[in-house]
Amino acid sequence: MKRLLAACAALAVASCDDVSLHILTAQPYQAPGSGQATGCLLPGGAIDVVGGAATADNCDPTCLVAGSGDAQSVYFTTACGPYPDYTAETQDQLDGAADPCVGVFAALAADAQCVPGDGGDAEAAPGDDGGDGEASGDDGGGSDGGGGEAGGDASSE
Repeated sequence: MKRLLAACAALAVASCDDVSLHILTAQPYQAPGSGQATGCLLPGGAIDVVGGAATADNCDPTCLVAGSGDAQSVYFTTACGPYPDYTAETQDQLDGAADPCVGVFAALAADAQCVPGDGGDAEAAPGDDGGDGEASGDDGGGSDGGGGEAGGDASSE
């Protein structure tokens, strides 16, 4: 955790010293089987420092994918692009059930936020019954095809 805070502080300093850089913020997506029964979104924060002036944070909901296979990280953001070094998709660009972004948009629709401290089980927003059961702790029998792991911190093994 200290390493993550130090990295965030370094990102903040880097973005303030050079106006041609800015911090990209997003919420990491935690896929089912990564400590919880349903996919959920972790609290948001800085995930990268990218080139260019700061962009608005009110664009279409976008899924960002970095890496591939076991080293894949999947995020949700409303920050406007461009997103260098990431594959970016909006919901209308999904490419079948195996697309790692399918779970991101399902978690977003269910408002499934990971619950800190109990293995990350998804929890629907207060007053939300989870709708289709995505965020209600179902048996996890279905698969969103995600396979991505949240994070980006190499020390989280």
